[in-house]
Amino acid sequence: LFRSPCSPRCPDHNIRALRSIERQVLCKAVILTGTGPSRTMNCFVVFLGTIALAGAQERPGGLYELEEQLVGQDFFDHWTFYSGSDPTHGVVDFVTEAEAFQQKLAFATPDRVFMGVDNTTKLWPGQGRKAVKIESKRTYNSGLFILTADNVPSACGAWPAFWMYGSDAQHAWPRWGEYDILESVHTMPYATTTLHTRENCDEAPVNTGVDFAGQGWSVGSLGNNPAKNCWVAAPGEYSNQGCGQKMPDGSFGPELNKNGGGTYAAEWDPLRKHIRTWFFPAGREPLDILQKQPRPEFWGTPTSFFSLDRKFCSPGHFKNMKMVFDTTFCGDYASPSFAAACPWARTSCDDFVRSRPSEFKDAFWSVRRLDVYQRGTGYEQVTPVFVADKEPAAARQPVAEPEHELESQPGPSPAPGSETGVIPFSTSLVVYGLAGLAVMLVVAALYCAFRLLCQRRHSGDCTDCSEKMHDVCEEGRRPRSYSSDGSSLSPGRSKRQLRTEDQSESVEALQQRVKELEEQIQQLSVAGSQAPGSPQRAGGGMFGSGGLFSRFTGNGFAPVPPSSPARAHAQARLPSLPGSQTASPSHSHQPSFMASSAPRSFMNFIPASMQMGVSTP
Repeated sequence: LFRSPCSPRCPDHNIRALRSIERQVLCKAVILTGTGPSRTMNCFVVFLGTIALAGAQERPGGLYELEEQLVGQDFFDHWTFYSGSDPTHGVVDFVTEAEAFQQKLAFATPDRVFMGVDNTTKLWPGQGRKAVKIESKRTYNSGLFILTADNVPSACGAWPAFWMYGSDAQHAWPRWGEYDILESVHTMPYATTTLHTRENCDEAPVNTGVDFAGQGWSVGSLGNNPAKNCWVAAPGEYSNQGCGQKMPDGSFGPELNKNGGGTYAAEWDPLRKHIRTWFFPAGREPLDILQKQPRPEFWGTPTSFFSLDRKFCSPGHFKNMKMVFDTTFCGDYASPSFAAACPWARTSCDDFVRSRPSEFKDAFWSVRRLDVYQRGTGYEQVTPVFVADKEPAAARQPVAEPEHELESQPGPSPAPGSETGVIPFSTSLVVYGLAGLAVMLVVAALYCAFRLLCQRRHSGDCTDCSEKMHDVCEEGRRPRSYSSDGSSLSPGRSKRQLRTEDQSESVEALQQRVKELEEQIQQLSVAGSQAPGSPQRAGGGMFGSGGLFSRFTGNGFAPVPPSSPARAHAQARLPSLPGSQTASPSHSHQPSFMASSAPRSFMNFIPASMQMGVSTP
C-alpha cells in the first residue's frame, strides 16, 4: 500500500489515510484469527510484524534531508563563473563574474536567480554571443536535486542545459561521467535527459512505459535504433550522443514559459542503483516538495530512468560531479538540427545567432528554487568501483578499482568482502532470518507461560484454558437473567459456570430417582414374601425368603432353554384357564405360562425328569 504510485498532487493527508487504512486492515485480520489467549497472541505477533514493516519502509535516517537551499542573494557565492572556450564548439563567449554583473547578465534576489544572454549586440564573424556558464564549487556523489524555474532559455539557435559532470586534472571527461538533467535546443517543447559515459554503460533493459513515462529514447545514427548505449563512442550512435530519454511535451520551451514554468527533480542514488528524473508543471508539484520533505517513492513513475545495476552500468561511472548552468548557441547539437527546427530563418545557425540579437530576449533562466537533499544519518554511502574491462556487456564482470582511486573517493571505506561497502543480500537474509527466528521463540515461550499460568489459576483439569479465559473476559459484557422479584439468577457467573451447575443438578436428581426406585423394589420384595401360600413363608435356605429360588415365587417363571427335553413337561404341568392369554411371545425361547393368583408349590416348576427322586413335603 505504501509503495503504490501517487499522483503528483497527492496531499500529505492522503498518505496518512493510507497508513490508517493499513492499520485497520491489520486489526480486522487480528479480530478474525480467534479468541482468548490465541487472539491476544495474534495481536502481539501482528504488532511485531507491523514494527518490522515500518522499519523496512522508513529506516531511521533513510529519508531525504535538506542540505542546501541555494536560491537567495548569496546564490553566486556557491558557484564559479566559467569563462573559457566552449567544449561543444558553440558561437558563444562565456563571461566572467564581473562582466556578468556589470552587463546585468546575472543577478540574484532573495527569491529569484536570473541568468541571461546578450540580446542587443550584433556580432562580427568569429565573435560569439555573450552568455553565462556557472559551475558549483561543491562536488557530489549522490543526492536529490530539485529545480523550479518559471522561465527557461528558448530561441532558435539556443542550447540551454542544467547538468552535472565529473572531471579533474587526473580524470578527464568522461571518466567520471555526465548527467544532463535537462537540455533542449531551439524552441523544442520538451527537454531531454541524457547520460554520457565511458564504455560499458548500456541501458538496454530499460523500456519506455515500464521504467519511465517520457516520450521514449532518442534515435541513434541508424535512423530507427534507440540510443540506449551511454558510451560517447558507442556504435550505431552519433559522436558523443550518449543515451537520451525525452520528457513529455510542455517540459521545456515557449509552452513551459507560457504556463508559468515547472519543477524538475533529479535523484542520483548509487546505493539503490538508479538515476531518476521527474517533471511537474507549475501548480502540480507534490506537497512534500513544497514542505521540503521530499518522498520520491510517492511521486509515481519518473519521466526518466537509468539503471546503475552492475550488469549494465555500474555506479562507478559517475563520481565527484558538479552542477552546471549554461546557455550556448549552435555547436555540436544545435547546428545540425537548426534547418529542420527553424526553416523560416533561411540562413545558417551561426549567422542567425550573430545577426539577430533580438531573437534572444527570451533566452534566460529564471530560477525560483534549487534545493539539494541528501539521505539522513544512517544511510550507507556507496564507494563507486570502476569497471575497466573491455569484454562484451553480456560477459562483463565487475573489476576492482586501483587503490589510489579508491582513496580519492570521499565516504566510508568498503566493508570487508564488499566492493561497494553495501552488506551483501545473502548476509542480510541470514541476519533477518535469525532475528525472525528469535522473535518466534520468544513469542512461543510467552504463549506457553500464559497457558501454564491459566491452568494454575483455574482447576487442575483445565483442558480448554482459552475458552475459560474468554468466558471470564466476556463476563463484563454478558446480560444477566433476573427472576420475577428482580433478583439476579446468575450474578457474576459465566455461561460455562451455569452449564456446570445445570449438569450437577441433573446428576443429583438422577441419583435421587434411582434411590427411590431401589426403595420401591425393596418394598415390593417384602410384600411378595408375606403373601399367603408363598413358598418363602416355609423358611429360608434354598427355597425360603432370600434363597436361590425365591425368583420363582408369585407369577414368576423358570427359564428353560429351547433344546431342553423337559420343556414340554413343564408346559404340561402349568394350569390352563379358559380365555387366558400367554404372557410370553410366540418367538421367545421361554416356556409359556398363565398368569394366576392360585397358590403354587415349588414342584410345579421342576421338570418331570427331575421329580423322580424328590419327595413331596
